[in-house]
Amino acid sequence: MDDAMAGCAPGEARCGAICADPMSDPRHCGGCDMACAPGLVCGAGSCAVSCPAGTPLLCGDSCVDPMASPAHCGRCDNPCGTVE
Repeated sequence: MDDAMAGCAPGEARCGAICADPMSDPRHCGGCDMACAPGLVCGAGSCAVSCPAGTPLLCGDSCVDPMASPAHCGRCDNPCGTVE
């Protein structure tokens, strides 16, 4: 079953009961259950001390592109589709 069929958004993976973005989720960085060590961030699917070049925004311990992240549209913690 592909991710879309599992009810996850494009680019997300089904990790147990949740959908996770393996490119930015520090609990599933690079794949399910591959957690970053404390103090590290997840960017481009790898744990690091800081966000990689080209990832413009640090939201908590996730490096995100606010123009592409469904959970951080335009800024941290602003899910797409919300109206202010």
